[in-house]
Amino acid sequence: MTNGVIPAGALSVVNFHPTWGDKETNKASMLRYIDEAHAAGVRMIVFPEMALTGYVSSSDPESAAYRMAVSQAETISSPITRELADKAAATGMWVIFGTSERIPGDAEHAYNSAFAASPDGKVISYQKIAPVEGS
Repeated sequence: MTNGVIPAGALSVVNFHPTWGDKETNKASMLRYIDEAHAAGVRMIVFPEMALTGYVSSSDPESAAYRMAVSQAETISSPITRELADKAAATGMWVIFGTSERIPGDAEHAYNSAFAASPDGKVISYQKIAPVEGS
């Protein structure tokens, strides 16, 4: 990036259909997309909202969707997040992806978050105002 401008061809936005509730399969797809983008000279790749888990929104704590989002929630230092961050560092790319995020001390809820892994492997997250559960 020069002067805060991303050159043409250096940004990739990925639209794929994640396998709902299967983080390992989704992570494997994301790692392949990152490799392809890196080979094409991409410097920043952006995956969809909830790309790691598959999209979910529910206000019913008894629903499968709600339980999946909470049970599969990640942190900025969890193993899958670290694997994606290590790939960002290995390729020198920014990798931005959506996932549900654990709320410290709260096993009943999760944030709908965007994680950003920098080219040096550091990860930050942005939590949406509304949690995963919708209302």
